Amino acid sequence: MKNSKTNVFIDTDMGWDDWCAITLLAQSEYINIVGINVNGVGEAHLTNAKQNAANIMALNGIYTNEVMLGVGTSVPSSFSNVFPADFRQQMDNLMGFNDMPKVDIQGPLMNANESLEKALNDYEDLTLLAIGGFTNLHNYLTYVEEQKIHKDIKIPKTVVAMAGVINNDDNKPMGNINSLFPQAYPNNNTAEWNIFIDPKAAKSVIDKYKSLDSDYSLTLSTLNASYQVQLEQSFIDEIKAGCGTNPSILQEFIIHTLQDRLNSAGKGGYNEYFYDPLAAAGITDKEIINKGSGWGPCKGDFDVVTELDEGHSTLGKLTYTPNEQSNISYVEYVDDGLFKIIFSKAITNITP
Repeated sequence: MKNSKTNVFIDTDMGWDDWCAITLLAQSEYINIVGINVNGVGEAHLTNAKQNAANIMALNGIYTNEVMLGVGTSVPSSFSNVFPADFRQQMDNLMGFNDMPKVDIQGPLMNANESLEKALNDYEDLTLLAIGGFTNLHNYLTYVEEQKIHKDIKIPKTVVAMAGVINNDDNKPMGNINSLFPQAYPNNNTAEWNIFIDPKAAKSVIDKYKSLDSDYSLTLSTLNASYQVQLEQSFIDEIKAGCGTNPSILQEFIIHTLQDRLNSAGKGGYNEYFYDPLAAAGITDKEIINKGSGWGPCKGDFDVVTELDEGHSTLGKLTYTPNEQSNISYVEYVDDGLFKIIFSKAITNITP
């Protein structure tokens, strides 16, 4: 049993699974959310991401005059990979959930570099959850390098990211670029979106954490893990029943989100999974990662393909070589039943 809360700073592109991950952490008795940075590089556009983050924070009892909301970039550091416009529009408008209360953002917002720097100064033991690609963190690390002749700036010692996929069998690639949006990127079946959206940013972050000592760690919650936790109708129905006949707006929002994504996946002919919430749950309870190699022993040397071959693209592919001495690791095996217990409890216990 934990005796103290884990301080978590969230970096997000405010997609549907980010909404769920934020809520999961906000409702956990073991987590203290100390700040959120948004970007407009991934699933939502920056203006919408900022307002949606403030709204969802408020529904969870977190307000921008108490917890930092930082504004990152809307431009990747490399290439111009982008989610399809219709998908981004769905994220911008919260999948058509019309009952979301809109809150006034209190005061001017910090930029993403300032907010993360302040959080690291305020909280010595801080975990950064990166669930929206690596662009903001890459920009922060660049900022640290630029400022080091003027002042000593901390960087996160513990980073957990939903990112990447380990393609253990090249004959059966496991990426989710062309499986989700084949019309946009038909030739890439080896990469995962949070790396593909800005491959050079991902590579720079990985290279940085490779170079650091053992006080620092970067853990990748990969598609390998996410694919074991599928979104299914029976689980949505279980959450609905647990919320009772008088659900709160937040509960209605999460149920709406899960149902909409499952319906959209069904129409698109693919399965949907818990990506970001699984990474978040690994912070609240590491027992979720208990079936195999776990958080530590999956250590290795990682790299990212940053060269574009339009005929057979592997841009954004994550490569891995086992190395027990590395401070970078990836999650491969998870307990899907335990995850669903934790997620269901977080949602059904919300007070209307």
